[in-house]
Amino acid sequence: MKIIKRDGREVPFDNSKIKDAIDAANAEVAEADRLSDTEVGFIVARIEKRCADLGRSVSVEEIQDMVIDELDQSEAYRLARHYSDYRLRHELLR
Repeated sequence: MKIIKRDGREVPFDNSKIKDAIDAANAEVAEADRLSDTEVGFIVARIEKRCADLGRSVSVEEIQDMVIDELDQSEAYRLARHYSDYRLRHELLR
């Protein structure tokens, strides 16, 4: 499975990058709004499956959309909002 980077390169899928991004957002919200390591692991696994099920290369932006969707489905709304805000700030800096 391949990921399409923002610069157009295709690289192998690396689920640790998704986990790291969620963990970084998790560290920035109040403890009551955080997900456990187990919950984060389930989200990462679901995203990996969703990407594999597409049967094609997936863009970074598509994966980010999946992260927000999975956080919302997990009712981690504040975490999803923080992740989304971080994503927007990152895009504006590019």
